[in-house]
Amino acid sequence: MKTFLKIFAGVLIALAVVLFFVAQRGQSAMFEQYTASSTLSSVPTDSASLAYGAHLANIFGCRDCHGDNLAGKVFLDIPPFRAVPANLTSGKGGVADQYKTVQDWDVAIRHGVTKSGRGMIVMPSPAYHKMNDEDAAALIAWIQSVPPVDNVLPPTELKFLGKVLAGFGAIDFGKSVNPEPTNTIKPDTSDVVAYGGYFVNSVCSYCHGEDLRGGPAEGQPIDPPDLRPVKNWSFEQFKKTLREGITPSGKKLDTFAMPIAATKHYTDFELRAIYAYLQTLK
Repeated sequence: MKTFLKIFAGVLIALAVVLFFVAQRGQSAMFEQYTASSTLSSVPTDSASLAYGAHLANIFGCRDCHGDNLAGKVFLDIPPFRAVPANLTSGKGGVADQYKTVQDWDVAIRHGVTKSGRGMIVMPSPAYHKMNDEDAAALIAWIQSVPPVDNVLPPTELKFLGKVLAGFGAIDFGKSVNPEPTNTIKPDTSDVVAYGGYFVNSVCSYCHGEDLRGGPAEGQPIDPPDLRPVKNWSFEQFKKTLREGITPSGKKLDTFAMPIAATKHYTDFELRAIYAYLQTLK
């Protein structure tokens, strides 16, 4: 019995040592450095561009994570990590004093790299990377125009379990990083299908996959479905699904998995364009 207990204790000690070093490796991965450059040189200041930037903030989910006033909030607090979308304003606790230039904001939003050079955590930059320069500039202009809000938040934290998972490679802090130049061209509204594809191939493909066939997605409570069956829906059914989160079968969508808070802000024209593009899927 004593021999067994010694062996068991030895195994536990060895396991603890292994987990300690794996956790250290995971912690280091969180601070890995990346570089990216912006193609933007300035942002618009006219009221129409600012209004459009506010609309983009709605449909791209900025307010869904950072809050209506962009003051940030604790988005997730689970055993592996605490994810805290930052206060983007210039108020107390905000990061606007760090992101002083349009390039700083662009590198963070479309490339997923923080001002300190770390990869963004729980930031859908792969979707935003496909945003064209004009839209990115309008979005950044609006963010910079938002009034300051005092909101001091706890930092995003990788907990011990998260460090272990990251050490084993189960959490990839480089997933949101894309250092490649952004060269997306936004189609003219006269080409409705292509215009819809601009949104589908950025926001929708982030969860549903590049081929839009769905399947397992990291961090999602359910597997995003294949979008091809949408071809069998009427436009009104499609609109109700994205505006209200209720499918044609009457199923209420999980709003954590499906960002209805963002999709409900698409204009009728944008929804028709997205619907038209989805009708072309084979």
